[in-house]
Amino acid sequence: RTFGPDWDMDRIYRWGTPTAVMTAGRDHTTVFVEGEIVAEVPVPPAPVIDTTGAGDAFWGGFLTAVEAGSPLTAAVNRGHEVAAIKVGKVGPLIDRVT
Repeated sequence: RTFGPDWDMDRIYRWGTPTAVMTAGRDHTTVFVEGEIVAEVPVPPAPVIDTTGAGDAFWGGFLTAVEAGSPLTAAVNRGHEVAAIKVGKVGPLIDRVT
């Protein structure tokens, strides 16, 4: 079965998760709260050399921003920034994010 916002987020919300975030590669990231779309944040263009670890980089940036108290859309943007740094380099690691 194809995963997508209509199937995934409805089920996730019914499982008791009030907030969910779904990435769509280089297209956009969708934020759901209580089963409703509250934001679709476009991914800014970035030069791509290697996508290894891009998702992990996104989630690291996103979760760090959430933990620091950022609103969800700002946290998504931070995730996009960190992922952009990662995809611009070869290999799964980045030296440092400031």
